[in-house]
Amino acid sequence: MGTLRVARLKPRAQPFEAAVAAFRGGRFAACLGALAHHSSSDAIALAARSLIRLNRLNDALTSLEAALQNVAELSHRERGQLQALSATTLARLGRPFEAQCALDEARAYVFSASCPDLEAEYYYFEAHAKVLNGETVGGGEACAKVLAPAVIVFGARPHFSPLAHARAGVFELLAAIAASKRSYGVQQAYLRRSFEELDHCAVRDDWFRATQLAHLAMLVRETGNRDDANYVRARLDSSDWIEELAPQRYEVLRSLGWASALCGDHLGGLRDLRAAAEAAPSVPLKIEVSLDRTYLARELRQELTAREELDHAERLSESVHWENGSRQDCDVLLQLSEAVASDNPIKARRLYRRYRVLRGRLRGHAGHFDDRARLDETTADATICRAEGNLTRATLLFQQAFELWKELGYNWRAALAAIELAELGAGDEYAEFALAEAARHPNSWFAQRARALGSAALH
Repeated sequence: MGTLRVARLKPRAQPFEAAVAAFRGGRFAACLGALAHHSSSDAIALAARSLIRLNRLNDALTSLEAALQNVAELSHRERGQLQALSATTLARLGRPFEAQCALDEARAYVFSASCPDLEAEYYYFEAHAKVLNGETVGGGEACAKVLAPAVIVFGARPHFSPLAHARAGVFELLAAIAASKRSYGVQQAYLRRSFEELDHCAVRDDWFRATQLAHLAMLVRETGNRDDANYVRARLDSSDWIEELAPQRYEVLRSLGWASALCGDHLGGLRDLRAAAEAAPSVPLKIEVSLDRTYLARELRQELTAREELDHAERLSESVHWENGSRQDCDVLLQLSEAVASDNPIKARRLYRRYRVLRGRLRGHAGHFDDRARLDETTADATICRAEGNLTRATLLFQQAFELWKELGYNWRAALAAIELAELGAGDEYAEFALAEAARHPNSWFAQRARALGSAALH
């Protein structure tokens, strides 16, 4: 009997429009798959955009450099786009001098291409590179060029990324600059403008839109403002949350959980956190939300629930290779160190030291430039010191956290530190502050603990 041979069909080439639609929808792996049989300059540029979104920066740079070997075959628009993408990739890789050289080389081709949208994207890439390098003044100046009234060009050529997308990116950068100056209200306003810029654009960018919503949700978590929370929740409910956007959906749900809890809706908050756990795309993020539930359960005196959640988080942590993790994974390690402190201060200190080593290796970690991230470290260190019995240092660290949270305008965060200080006997003024803030959030989880300080603290 002869052997039956099954023919292996080659995958059918997909049209370029399918790759564009995949990118617009946030499906970057699908975009790369659809580009497998395309070799045009625009296909290479689109592949690089997908690789950048997937954080495969070296792959993006390799592809762009290969394409730029054949510059004689490229139009000014094609060469300008590829070199501008190469520049932003170099900036993201932490190679600022090479990024600036690439921007300088791209400039002439970009501005002779009769393509205003490409010019706007060029200025956005320039602003982004400067902000990454700590040059906020120069970054702001480049941002202003994108936001200036558009120049009308006769016979202007279309570009893959429209002006509205460059403007949305610029508002995100301005939000980052505002945060570096501790102007958190301005930061929130810029993030909202970034989100709304895409809201009113006919060309989709679902990944960026979801990312901006996640960033906005993180700020709502801190303010607890009901109107802002409702704004975020309405857009959460109206968005199409495909699997590739799970990280952003996780962040939105987690932030809304904390915002609800701050308003006293603990049941709703725990419900959002449960949904966040289901959406979490990685083990470290599942640990993070379990630690959130541990914290809230402790504050609500639900000790059995707290113990169960913490045990679950610790079991999950045994399978994580923290050294290979992202910035977000590193933050989970910090949170874990704080959570285990009351039961096992030795383990907590070991985890905290491990976090510090890992954070030092991550160039883009917020702890290098954002006071709020550093305050999370201070609070964790103080909590561990208190568990170790080093009450003098714990008091000093909690005082530092209290003063800076208050200076930044995050009063409920300052109140948490004040409660710790009042319990450590650091002074009646801390109990007074905690009780005053509890009165503003009378149904929140920390209000009960503040009121438990008792009237004795005020005399």
